[in-house]
Amino acid sequence: MAFSDPLQCTDAPDSTPSDAGVAGTGILLSFMATAGLAIVLSATVIVGEMRGRPSTIRRRLLSGYSDSQILQGIGIQSVGLAKMNSLVPYHFFLIWMLSLLSMATHNATLLALVRDYRRDWVIRWLRQFLMFVNLALSSVSGAFVLQSVAKGLERSTLPIACVWQVRGEGAATNASLSYVGTIVVIAGNCIIFALATWYLHTRKPRFFKTVQLVGLVLMGAIAVGAAIRIGLLSQAFGRPSVKLSDQGEKVWSFGQLLSLLLLVFPLVNVIEIYRGEMSVAASPEDTKSRVYDGELQSDPHVHSSFQHNPFFGSQTNLFGKVDGQIHRRLETEPHPNTDNMHQKRVLLPLAVVAVVALVMAVVHQSLHRDATHVFHSKLSSFHSGLGKLPSSGIVSRPPSFEQVALKYGTDKVTGHNYQDMYDKYLEPIRHSPLKMLEIGLGCNMAADSLEAYGPGASYYTWLEYLPSVDLYYIESDAACAAKYGHETANAHVFTGDQADASFLMRFAAETAQDGQFDVIVDDGGHTMKQQLTSLMHLWPTVRPGGIYVIEDLQTSYQEGYGGDPMTTDGAKHTTIKHLFQIVDDIMTGRNSLPISRDVLSVDCMLEICTLRKSYRTP
Repeated sequence: MAFSDPLQCTDAPDSTPSDAGVAGTGILLSFMATAGLAIVLSATVIVGEMRGRPSTIRRRLLSGYSDSQILQGIGIQSVGLAKMNSLVPYHFFLIWMLSLLSMATHNATLLALVRDYRRDWVIRWLRQFLMFVNLALSSVSGAFVLQSVAKGLERSTLPIACVWQVRGEGAATNASLSYVGTIVVIAGNCIIFALATWYLHTRKPRFFKTVQLVGLVLMGAIAVGAAIRIGLLSQAFGRPSVKLSDQGEKVWSFGQLLSLLLLVFPLVNVIEIYRGEMSVAASPEDTKSRVYDGELQSDPHVHSSFQHNPFFGSQTNLFGKVDGQIHRRLETEPHPNTDNMHQKRVLLPLAVVAVVALVMAVVHQSLHRDATHVFHSKLSSFHSGLGKLPSSGIVSRPPSFEQVALKYGTDKVTGHNYQDMYDKYLEPIRHSPLKMLEIGLGCNMAADSLEAYGPGASYYTWLEYLPSVDLYYIESDAACAAKYGHETANAHVFTGDQADASFLMRFAAETAQDGQFDVIVDDGGHTMKQQLTSLMHLWPTVRPGGIYVIEDLQTSYQEGYGGDPMTTDGAKHTTIKHLFQIVDDIMTGRNSLPISRDVLSVDCMLEICTLRKSYRTP
């Protein structure tokens, strides 16, 4: 589910599905292990430099883990905000704890590698940008957590986005500590960000060693506290604060394992450095290089480990510029590197302007090409009498069936490849008023099945893909249909067995007053009896020119559904054999089956077939 999914804040379910993507065992272990390694490495780097034993390998290893952690932190917080309409406060709190681990990791790294960042302005400002993004996302997540605590919804199974809409029951009597603690953490993050910014950009750091040691202890405490909360509250290691409907967060998958395998990548660089296959700059304290920014210094050859931004500022003043007197003195006392520095100051802005111009040109060309394509296509449509040329020029193309179906997670595209069939037949009529029936609401998609999502995925897909649809459903599980009735309010849901001929006849009679169906989709129980009985009794309800779609036809070859795996058992009449017989009737004109007389075509793709009804009554 995504940010644009429909939000349901009325009835809180008894339980909520797990989400291994944000709270799986591998994800949580990866964050905690990376934070632990980074803080330990930061401590060894700081202590080693204090003792005069800097280590290139440890610095490189620490940099790798820190970069990985801050990007993963930004990524998982972005996912959490994008899924706020489905994630519950329990998951959002875990994401917030992971963001604290990420913050502790990159701040501990900053304490240890600050000299590396100061000597390269690009790396320094990139680190500043990532720190700001992480702070912004963490503050937003913290605001959601704070609101859930204030309204007493931290144990609710409603989506986290509902904390701004529902009134709630008010904070519990013992929630004051959590409320104050949440505020302190949010404020502390902002203060730490401000201090880290000062520490990163200051020219002459004071109390350098003291700041390193105190900051490292503070980051370690934050990381330990966040890890303990994760261990106690997550399903993977402890007892979650809400009832989860499955054990998915304890299950190991490739994605969970991949999160841990990423910890090996920095070790590869270490091996290459150790073998001499990769060179890394020495510690800034050991280098003898000079950084000269074009200003007149008392001694232009004095060592400086801070490289200023070439667009503004200097080594001694963040926003200072070289005045005219200094320029005149530089003309009489030029420094060997002055010309190079001035060239860089001119070339870098020109390079940026060139890149921006190139991007604008590419965008302009793309828009021009799209506009030209739309113009010609609409012009052709005008000449053929099918439409008129719009005055606006550029027309946005609506999302395809696959895009809409992926948005809601239906197995029509995740477990199968039905998008080609539906786009072929429904795309030309998708904006027309349609009467549609689908057999199967999705109640049989159990939580432990391969494609587990429960009812409603195809329901929302049809409503968005066919905006003018009048939607009907047949569902055999009456209890499930009643439970999810509030989520399917825009459809007419009938409960009954699709293999029950009497039920199907009653259904046909009750729905006939509104006209025949334009589209029928059989995505029900998939047994031979169910598919064939439904086709026999519902085919008369399809209007001339309408279509009847049967999904999951692979069951015709599975014994558990009454299929014939070897297609040699003459006693078994499968759905596929029935369709073959219809094709034979169409080709020969025999009409051995009653349905064959008004079948215009049978179109089959992998695991799916579509029957179109003839436009003429036989």
